[in-house]
Amino acid sequence: MVEQGEQLFYGNALNSVDSKNRVSVPAQFRAVIKARTGGEEFLIREHEELPCLVAYDHTYLKELREEAEARLAQDPTANREDIRRSLFGAADSVKFDDAGRIVLDGFFIDYAAIEKTALFLGAQGYFEIWNPYTFLETQAHQKALCRKVVYLLKQKKLPLPGEEG
Repeated sequence: MVEQGEQLFYGNALNSVDSKNRVSVPAQFRAVIKARTGGEEFLIREHEELPCLVAYDHTYLKELREEAEARLAQDPTANREDIRRSLFGAADSVKFDDAGRIVLDGFFIDYAAIEKTALFLGAQGYFEIWNPYTFLETQAHQKALCRKVVYLLKQKKLPLPGEEG
């Protein structure tokens, strides 16, 4: 349930990744992080099921703890430590600079196959970071969002899927 005045991650952006793996976090996402935590720091980890990254501030950790407990309740034979490690162990802390940029670790760049552009998608309590072409390939069932990603690619004069780049 969303409480009155609660700050959520919503919207999307397609931002360039430079040769030093720096990318600007969308202003609306930075504003949510600052409103929720008073700072510029947040966490990034691999998505457990999708070929993208998940990013969230420290206020989302409560939801992750609840998710870990729910998994254990569903499967009492599950290994508590494995579940906790999967949710918390692979997360890295990052902080955006005065220009709103972060440096994406090479491991994360490789995992999400991010190249010259990163697609940011709000997802309520967290946001995702995708290679836009991977998103289009794996999430074609989300037709409206795919149309938006194609529009963003066109705006940046980037090749569309199937075009020579």
